[in-house]
Amino acid sequence: MTITNLWNVGSVSAEVYNLISDLPTALSGTGMNNIIYGAITFVENYCNVNIGSSSISQQYHNAIVYKTMFDVLGAKDLVGAELGNISLGDFSINASTSAAIADARLNIKLLLDGELQILGRHVSFYKANS
Repeated sequence: MTITNLWNVGSVSAEVYNLISDLPTALSGTGMNNIIYGAITFVENYCNVNIGSSSISQQYHNAIVYKTMFDVLGAKDLVGAELGNISLGDFSINASTSAAIADARLNIKLLLDGELQILGRHVSFYKANS
């Protein structure tokens, strides 16, 4: 992945378009932005932080990209469009069938889970006075 210091929604979108070829037009523009906002919210809620959409810190890039890719592939299955190749480092798959997309989603989910574990989860405990 290309990493710069701060990203915005457009940067995430560009990265996803670089990693997944032949995205259907139904998943571009506003549709893609909505998926990205959902991914940002997911990571914000998981980590209990405020990330925002215009100055996304480098530590959250991978988690947001992986969550976006996971959701885009799920949406792709819903609209029934065919995709070309999906590439993540050494992992590359031709996602022209539903089974291939399911495999790709599973691998991306594993990467997402790893990123979320690295980011950690802020949990607070309070003692109730009774």
